[in-house]
Amino acid sequence: RGSCRDDLTIPTCITVTLLAETARELLARPDVMEDVSKSYSPISHPSAKGYFELVVKSYPYRPGGGGVGAYLCGLEVSEENDDYGHGSGILSKLKSPRMMHGSPAVLHRWKHIGLVAGGTGIAPLFQIARIALEEETTAGGAASVHLLYVNRRREDILMREEINQLVMKYPGRFSVTHSLTREGNRDGEEQEQDGDDTTCSDDFVYQQGRGSAEMALGALPPPSNVDADVDADADAHTMILVCGTDGFVKSW
Repeated sequence: RGSCRDDLTIPTCITVTLLAETARELLARPDVMEDVSKSYSPISHPSAKGYFELVVKSYPYRPGGGGVGAYLCGLEVSEENDDYGHGSGILSKLKSPRMMHGSPAVLHRWKHIGLVAGGTGIAPLFQIARIALEEETTAGGAASVHLLYVNRRREDILMREEINQLVMKYPGRFSVTHSLTREGNRDGEEQEQDGDDTTCSDDFVYQQGRGSAEMALGALPPPSNVDADVDADADAHTMILVCGTDGFVKSW
């Protein structure tokens, strides 16, 4: 079993591209005129050998997006293609490493990590949480991770089981707050929720809303300059990372 010390950086994304001619054939969409691309972040630990795991959501093709996920989700178990490249019409390419304040390193930089995920934005943040939580305790103490996960409805929550497993495995170090932006009314219709009141369903408690200062204060670690554990001469000990659609990131 690999150790998180084998790789201290944030793994890069992989971009999958279906060339236009191939996309028309694979997606059965003669109206596809341009190449179709989608980037995915692995959720598996970077020390994993011989494989990696992705979260792929299937969207039908539409101009400007969709299609790659539908193709990937349509593959059969054990199906493979060793001829990826320009000759196959299916391209895959690694992106450059992600940089955070001049470095892609995750470990030994912060005592507290806050993660704000919107929808499929959970994928890269889940991997960061996994890397940070598997860090062995050092003299300075292992990092704590706080996740605020925003979705429209309960059924839209991805990786619920995997997230709960981390909560149980790292009690006191990993906390999770779910928030929903839409709830059904008595007529079964949906409406946007702007408040921060909690609502209960089954064994889960959810906040309501896309996000607010009050929600951030309750779900995320405090800023470094108000954290009593931070030495005035030390580097910042809190990092907040946000991932989601462009509109979601802008709202935060």
